[in-house]
Amino acid sequence: MTVLIVVSICVLAAIVVVQGLVLLEMVRQTTQIRRVLDLDDRPTPVSLGELAGQPLPEPARAVWSANGASRDGVLVLLSTDCATCRLVASGLRDLADRFDQQRVVGLVQARSREDASDLLASSGLGPDEIVVDLESEYSRAFPVALRPAAVLVRNGIVSEGAVVRNPHQLQQLLEALESSRLEAVPMAEAQPVSTLTTGGVR
Repeated sequence: MTVLIVVSICVLAAIVVVQGLVLLEMVRQTTQIRRVLDLDDRPTPVSLGELAGQPLPEPARAVWSANGASRDGVLVLLSTDCATCRLVASGLRDLADRFDQQRVVGLVQARSREDASDLLASSGLGPDEIVVDLESEYSRAFPVALRPAAVLVRNGIVSEGAVVRNPHQLQQLLEALESSRLEAVPMAEAQPVSTLTTGGVR
């Protein structure tokens, strides 16, 4: 009887050890998956060709400074033919409100006003909150074939480009711009100042 109890305890101990090792391996694999997903959920850099390091081309320059002094920010290139563009467009208003020290300008390439209106309705944006590009003049100014994409602008100069697949990736670009802006000014001047305005993607 004693031998049976000892054998049962040994068997149970072996099962607990095996289950513990299996659990440890599952935790390790989950950590690796999360790490890969985090890497995958980042903007994908894209070449801007000769435009990088140059002033914003027209007509984007006029749109960029239309509401006052030029600031750092992003031009978000969208298309009505792109399903992912609707997802990115749905986050533009929140991002513009959150990063109110930066410009967030959406440029939508559309074949018709109806297509543009449909995208605006699905993303919850108003017609005054985005620039509709019916003649493809803005698209021709930026050598980025993929949509949705973001063009970073620093001090009116085109800095870099990236393909973004969701609002979180666009947020990462704005956070990077915000960090570099805060590093460029003395800490005394870096205190947050509310400059909220009513209406419009800034």
